[in-house]
Amino acid sequence: LWQGAESVPGRPTADAELNARLAEVAGWIALNTGDLQRARELLADGRQKAMQSLGIDHLRTFRLGQALFRAERDLSQFDTALSLQTELRQSASRVQGLEPRELSDMDWEHVNLLFGAGRFGQAFAMVEVALPRCVEALGPQEQSCRYLFLKRAQTLLRLGRVDAALQELPRLQSMANDANLPFLQ
Repeated sequence: LWQGAESVPGRPTADAELNARLAEVAGWIALNTGDLQRARELLADGRQKAMQSLGIDHLRTFRLGQALFRAERDLSQFDTALSLQTELRQSASRVQGLEPRELSDMDWEHVNLLFGAGRFGQAFAMVEVALPRCVEALGPQEQSCRYLFLKRAQTLLRLGRVDAALQELPRLQSMANDANLPFLQ
């Protein structure tokens, strides 16, 4: 289907915005089928085209950056993914159309990436900033905030701060007992 879209007779092949969109779709297909190297190439190309035609602070360019972050993360290119995530976070306030939940999801992904890379001190520092921001924007019951609460406790344990992690138990227990959680229904 995607190849058919690319080879439509009369398609304006010099249209950078259309080419960016096609690269984005192809990149997501590659990402979702496990062809991570191809996904990285397509998404990087699509993002470059989107930056040229739409600008760095356009929502499509931003979304391509998020998809590229996922490809880099899945390829275990932690430094590249972290750098990209930092760049996206810095531009997020200028991108029109982003929802507060998306920003909290980005924070969660950033913390999770740091944790996965074994950078527990950095993960803890990030969660200490991200968690209050999430709670303020969305409330403590929002799924992203709950993930951050869990990752905070897990990170404390990895840092050997067992006493501090034990102080998180009442919050974690209330989350575990919440019958309204989607995965408990």
